[in-house]
Amino acid sequence: MSVVARVEGLSKSYGHGTNTVHAVADASFALEANRIHGLLGRNGAGKTTLMQLLTGQEFATRGTIEVFGESPVENARVLDNVCFIKESQRYPDDFRVKHVLRSAPGSSRTGTRTSPRTSSSASACPRTVASRSCPVVSSRPSA
Repeated sequence: MSVVARVEGLSKSYGHGTNTVHAVADASFALEANRIHGLLGRNGAGKTTLMQLLTGQEFATRGTIEVFGESPVENARVLDNVCFIKESQRYPDDFRVKHVLRSAPGSSRTGTRTSPRTSSSASACPRTVASRSCPVVSSRPSA
């Protein structure tokens, strides 16, 4: 199987000295393509921080992150293919995953492939990294 995300020795800390908070400490893993991966943990365990690191929204203190074989930080080739939907984002009450998938570049409402487009919108991305109660990473949405 191909790997869509790889993390090696990843750490993220905030603050300095006695006020240092270690949000992510020495994480290493690989996420395979065409699988759904869950990220579970209590409040404050570092789930959101890890997702922000994977999507290039935060800089790692230590370690390496590769998404589609490249660093996600300020990388349009990676970020054009990744979407991070935070639990705190507001959506209509009837908003469902099918609404995200229908608007994804690379697929039309009929499920046929079209050419990708660039968008920073959470509802327009061909590969989804989502954060709800249980963050989910999917390398390829089903139409």
